[in-house]
Amino acid sequence: MKKKFNLWPFGILAIIVIGVVLLIRLVVLSSGHPDLEEIAYGGKNYQQVEKDINPIIKDTREFQAQYSIYMSVNKKPLPEPQNQPLMNYEIKGNGSRLSDEKKNEKPELFIDAPNKIYVDFIPKISSKSSGKDSSHLISNIKTIVFLQRYYAKERMDIGMLNCDRNNCVSKDFNLKLSKDSKQILEGRWRVSLEISYEQDGVSKNIILEKEFFGAKHP
Repeated sequence: MKKKFNLWPFGILAIIVIGVVLLIRLVVLSSGHPDLEEIAYGGKNYQQVEKDINPIIKDTREFQAQYSIYMSVNKKPLPEPQNQPLMNYEIKGNGSRLSDEKKNEKPELFIDAPNKIYVDFIPKISSKSSGKDSSHLISNIKTIVFLQRYYAKERMDIGMLNCDRNNCVSKDFNLKLSKDSKQILEGRWRVSLEISYEQDGVSKNIILEKEFFGAKHP
């Protein structure tokens, strides 16, 4: 009499394999889509930014057409592309940009010593050279700095930059988190510039950001 072949073990194994594959797929899909409650642009979450994205992009591009902005921490920035802060709501570009910067995890922000943020605003055009378009020039620039850990809603406010013409610097500050925060000081921080200004008699503001790595002072 032939022994009956039992398929149950293979069925159970197939179910386990399918479950693991679906779980991996779910994690990949989740990592590629932002948390809609995460603060994406100043005090706005992703849903709010999606609604206002066109004027945000327009204002940012117009500001960048008149000024080159360079930012660094604990040293004056060199006028190089890697020192330029970018709009902090670029979903397609953000992932690759952050992964590239993450490769260079050298300490820039110090978790055990005071820090300073340096920002240079370099004009690309002047009222003398712009002629009839001088009315569109940006004026009365003021910049507030704040820091955030990634995937955290809380932000660390540094205050307004002190500027001498085009060269600006923050006050001294130490990295800190709220008492109930589950984050740690060491790791990736995004430093955001909340820039307010006037253009064509209208008050506007944009936010630019750059990533820095926090670690102990070498």
